[in-house]
Amino acid sequence: MVTEVKVIANTYRQYNGEDPVVLWESTNVVSSVRVLFDEPCWGLYSSQVGGSDTITIEESGVNYAVISGTGTLYGIPFLHTQEEFSRTIGSGVENVKTGDCGMVGLLNYGNVLDRMANYYANAREVSASFVVKNGASTGSLVSFNDPLGRAKTGIIGALDFVMSGIVKGDSKITTNWTPTDVGNNFSLSQILTGSGTWSKAAAEAAVGHTIDLVRFDIVSGGDGGAAGENGEAGTSGSGGAGGAGGAGGQSGKIFTVTLEGDQIPATITFACGDGGAPGAAGQASTLTVSGTTYSSEAGVRSAAGYMDLLTGEIRAVPGPDGIAGGAGGSFDGNSLEELQGESVTYKGRTWTGGTPGTFARELRYNPYKNGNSWALDTTNPIRVVGAPSSTGGAAFGANSANGGNGSLSGFYTYNSSLYIGIQAANSGVSSAGANAQPVDDYAPSYGSGGAGGNGGGGGGSRNRSQNAGGYRYLTIDDEMVSLTPYNDPGTAGAGGTGSEGTAGGAGFITVYV
Repeated sequence: MVTEVKVIANTYRQYNGEDPVVLWESTNVVSSVRVLFDEPCWGLYSSQVGGSDTITIEESGVNYAVISGTGTLYGIPFLHTQEEFSRTIGSGVENVKTGDCGMVGLLNYGNVLDRMANYYANAREVSASFVVKNGASTGSLVSFNDPLGRAKTGIIGALDFVMSGIVKGDSKITTNWTPTDVGNNFSLSQILTGSGTWSKAAAEAAVGHTIDLVRFDIVSGGDGGAAGENGEAGTSGSGGAGGAGGAGGQSGKIFTVTLEGDQIPATITFACGDGGAPGAAGQASTLTVSGTTYSSEAGVRSAAGYMDLLTGEIRAVPGPDGIAGGAGGSFDGNSLEELQGESVTYKGRTWTGGTPGTFARELRYNPYKNGNSWALDTTNPIRVVGAPSSTGGAAFGANSANGGNGSLSGFYTYNSSLYIGIQAANSGVSSAGANAQPVDDYAPSYGSGGAGGNGGGGGGSRNRSQNAGGYRYLTIDDEMVSLTPYNDPGTAGAGGTGSEGTAGGAGFITVYV
């Protein structure tokens, strides 16, 4: 005899983390062709590369599409998870029957188990031959006498016809069994938050019938998002790297408790955990049934989130990662294009590095002895450069400041008998990376992780001035004195600060009745 029955419950969820698959591909033009999918898919689209694809999707479902045109049709597979449920119906040598059908899900697995248990615990098969009358066929309920002359009723499971002057059937009839009702296990889902008491009587009033099966999905609070990293300070000739965004918080753990019949008490107490503060773990949710406490800590997390079986609403998803800060601008004495720090763009909004500083440039003419007097060598000028500053990188929610300008000092000619050359070339002060702000467009749903913090911008580079110094000619003693050259490398920008992550969503419990 069968001692245990099992079913495999299937769950399909839309999940953007799944890679698209090719559902149909052809270079021939088709018209209103029905394409069937091996696995259910959503988000159907055509590649439309270079205008070569002309596919029009006229009609579609999760396992088919009606298309016209030519090209490639893509779809995103549903995330498919399976869970096994069992029920013991007898003792003795192990003999297990397993029902495996894609239409069995978390909503109806209990009903399928009931039907299987009822069949394998009670059904008996009898072979009989009879004259077929009144349109009897497989599935018909018939009355007959078994070989011992006892009156029986049963359902025809198989029927082989023998044709002659009469129609005779050799049949196999299943007795001692009547199919149970069909349908889902549950008709209503309820969300419990905070803490309190769940009432069986109130739930029965809500669904309008006695409850023999109830399921509690216990979900902890989501973790808070990690802080974004600070941007790095600029160095000589190189801007600092932008800070990395912090990791989004993990979603809450999910643990399921299913109660049947007398296991369901009149009241059940619950307490849903708080979401984690930024960078901290969410708190566990608990359910106490007749003195036994069940905790979400015994459960697991779902990368695709938790979907309400009846409403389809998605909760308990991982939080988004933070946005990295932009790198600071760099100047190596040649490339002007990299003076400005990197911009940061997020969902159509852009924050930029500030405006870089400008150059200060002059030509220096060295003096030379021309007979008994001194003159300036205007045929071989030397360009003296006060380097511009770079700007820091932008960050989420903030532009970086503008940079300072390069400058020169000490350049003047008094008259033809006295010359003082350039003594200093000063680089502008590079701006710091922008300080990141927390993400402003994400509110975690129940059980979801908080958003990661955003990275600070990198500081602008410390830039190099060039060719400073010069000479001073004094008429008093008819000699030339070399001045000390000074190339001021300026100041690098500091790194911007990263922002904190956001808190995770509070825990919850979904009740199915």
